[in-house]
Amino acid sequence: MKRFVIALAVLGLASAFVPGPGAFAEEAKIRLILASSGNEGDNFAHVTFAKFMELVEQKAPGAFDIQYRPGMAMGDEPETVRLVQSGSIEMATLLSNTMATFAPSAGWMNMPYFFEDRESFHAAALGMWDTTNELMIKESGCRVIAINEIGFRNLTTNAKSRATNLEEAARLKIRLPASAQGLALYDALGLTPVTVSFAETFGALAQGVVDGQESAYSLVTLKKFYEVQKYALDIETGLHVGFIVASEKWLEGLPEHLRAAVLEAGREATVYEFEIVAPEYLIRDRAIMTEAGMEFLGRPADFDQWRERGRRSWPANYKIIGGGDEAAGRALVEKAASYLP
Repeated sequence: MKRFVIALAVLGLASAFVPGPGAFAEEAKIRLILASSGNEGDNFAHVTFAKFMELVEQKAPGAFDIQYRPGMAMGDEPETVRLVQSGSIEMATLLSNTMATFAPSAGWMNMPYFFEDRESFHAAALGMWDTTNELMIKESGCRVIAINEIGFRNLTTNAKSRATNLEEAARLKIRLPASAQGLALYDALGLTPVTVSFAETFGALAQGVVDGQESAYSLVTLKKFYEVQKYALDIETGLHVGFIVASEKWLEGLPEHLRAAVLEAGREATVYEFEIVAPEYLIRDRAIMTEAGMEFLGRPADFDQWRERGRRSWPANYKIIGGGDEAAGRALVEKAASYLP
């Protein structure tokens, strides 16, 4: 936390070189509500969102009345997206697999066993920025303002459900969000998914409704799943990706200099998260889980089988991403592949 405070102080000094608080005094402050499912505090989500809000203030001093609403104060992820679409709030944070239910094209980021490493995802995400937004705005009325990436999705299980390979994992009930792409992947892998909302996941794990769950380790620490999980298996199905999204209609109603300030802040916050926040928290997540008594089992010995079977779901994924048009979805994924290192 001390590092984060120091970083804020450095940003404060940097703000001395931008227009002062009176630069936009002629304009009334514009409300900007940012709703988040993440908890306020020293975690990857809050640090990234705080960075975005600081950058907005730096680039447009005094122009916005920014109201941060963390901890699902305004509802779960789907509800906050609907609030953005209705104009009740201006921005929301959510995971890409949730956004894909509103804008199927966003699902290219959720392609299973597509990215070899985090850097590959970063290159594709930045390269596809405009394409992603062009499609998402058309499908949902929402624009991606910032992207965060918090490592690969892996499997955690309870003390009675140790799994080290695909055969053992197939005997378990694994929590999965209501994601068409996730269900297609689990069908290809031969796993048993149980769809549970993110808000209800801890309770489902604690009560034994499911044996385990698949997510990035940052969510295991953020939501304290380590209290009801024992083992961690690095199945690396895909990157766990989050967004800040905004109403495109709201953005279009802003004066051009303020719209530019918001968009620039989002892009810069994305790069900050990719290069600084994520690496630090990925290391810390494992330390927290180990201290809490979880055991890391590493990659399964049959990882190649996981990857080969998982990629069998690609045709189904293309169709989902293309909104029923497999060729359109394939073309979008191939365009993303062109940016891979």
